[in-house]
Amino acid sequence: MLALIARPLVFGIALLLAGPAQAQAPATVPPEKVKQLFDLLDDPSVKAWVAEQRKQDAGSPGAPAAAGASPSDAAAAPGRMNTMASSTLDRIKHHIERIVRTLPLLPGQFARVRAETMEDMSSKGPAGVFLLIAMFIAAGLALTWATYKFTRPFRLWIIAQPKDTPVGRARRLAGARFIPAC
Repeated sequence: MLALIARPLVFGIALLLAGPAQAQAPATVPPEKVKQLFDLLDDPSVKAWVAEQRKQDAGSPGAPAAAGASPSDAAAAPGRMNTMASSTLDRIKHHIERIVRTLPLLPGQFARVRAETMEDMSSKGPAGVFLLIAMFIAAGLALTWATYKFTRPFRLWIIAQPKDTPVGRARRLAGARFIPAC
């Protein structure tokens, strides 16, 4: 049980201490296709074409109406679709731009977090760090034991349900949904 808890903790500390190699990684440049997409979306002729399409779709009263839809709905629907698509594309474009702007900052952020963690750990000393780790492990073990102890009557009730009746199987299944360790 202790090994199950200690392994991820040791792995996390090893990753934290191995941080300088990751912090010095060069920033990646966005792919050429993304740059082309941004250039295309910023092109004035493309913007003019999209605006013209919006005007045509919003002002076309002779659009055939679908079955069960009023003519006003049929005329307004293409305009709304283009507006929704355009606003969705704009949101996607801005989101990708934010990601591209943030990527070069990530190594610095990782280095800052590592430096603050190492400073905090060095101020407590090795004994303080191991005491904190031991306290977290002890708290996890205590909560596991308490959960096991307090759910014992319910687990025994689930086990006591008959397997050969539909009602018993339903109760076992429903009970096992609340405590999957049964």
